[in-house]
Amino acid sequence: MQDKRISTRQFTMLVIMYTIGYGILILPHFLTLTARQQAWQIVVIGFPVIAYVAYLYFRLFRKHPRLDLFELMDHILGKWISRVFIIILLWMILFVSLTSLLSLIEGFITTEIMTETPSWTFALMFMFIIVVGIKLGVQTISKANEMLFYIFNVFFFTLILTVLPKVRSDPLAIKFIPMFEVGWQPMLVTFLNYFSAVGAPLIILLAFFPKEIEKPETATRSFVLGTSIGGVYLLIILLCCIGVLGYDLTSTAIYPSYNLAQRINIADFFTRIEVLMAASWFITIYIKLIFYYKFSVRGLSHLLNIQNQQLLAVPLAITPLILSFYIYPDISSLFKFEITIWTYASIAFLFGIPLLLLTVGKLRRMI
Repeated sequence: MQDKRISTRQFTMLVIMYTIGYGILILPHFLTLTARQQAWQIVVIGFPVIAYVAYLYFRLFRKHPRLDLFELMDHILGKWISRVFIIILLWMILFVSLTSLLSLIEGFITTEIMTETPSWTFALMFMFIIVVGIKLGVQTISKANEMLFYIFNVFFFTLILTVLPKVRSDPLAIKFIPMFEVGWQPMLVTFLNYFSAVGAPLIILLAFFPKEIEKPETATRSFVLGTSIGGVYLLIILLCCIGVLGYDLTSTAIYPSYNLAQRINIADFFTRIEVLMAASWFITIYIKLIFYYKFSVRGLSHLLNIQNQQLLAVPLAITPLILSFYIYPDISSLFKFEITIWTYASIAFLFGIPLLLLTVGKLRRMI
């Protein structure tokens, strides 16, 4: 049974939440490792770059708005060549990205919130609600996201407003300027880390949109707008981390935005609200996870010519669930992999494959 199509407004909200993803929790750490207090400049530079990438992605569907990514790959590259790239994408998303995010969830909860609970229980719970979401379909996910979007904003801006009085009293210029002081090489590495976390994964959404939007002609604007607004949220949390913790503590803390929330104490009454930070992150990472997994289910169904995608929803969940228990020995290994190997692999394939489709499509005048 096909999912019903969603509205442009629902799509914009989905893109915002998807763009924020896990970045709200750990991106400040990654960016300040190399760019130090200039990390915010990378996010500002990233706004137009990622917005333009989002525009390019949707140009793929200008003449074929009712095809999904896998069907378009067959159309442009031919079935046999496209199968090779689909297998690469499925391997990267199902066995690497999805597994890594489940490991991140396990590590965060067992380290910061429920230290005595076995880590596998959290991955199991998340995988369960992901499978339920897959079975309910994109329209149900988008409606749930509308409600979660407002809840997320309440939590997020409560955190931001309460943490502002904690900004250090020394001049802001010490924390946020001068411009590009660290040199071009650290800035380039930081930008690549940012792009691999925020820009490259946008390809996942192409497996569902604009095909499942009521008015596909408005999808490009919504996609660009959603990625830009999502980037603003990431910029806000990064500025707060640098302003309150300083770039030195932000770069050494594993979860700087969570540590930021732990510092809030208003009159010894309004305190311990770091759970709001955790709740905000759980909401956005759930949206990201559900599309990662739905991408894997749809891609494998396309590859095996299975008409009923629901048949794979449950059995396919076992693989990333089990891998998440063993693939990384600790959270430091996960972070090291994310900022080294994964940065370049994701740009090469998650960004490179859409560029290949654009190039071949232009040469064959299909786009």
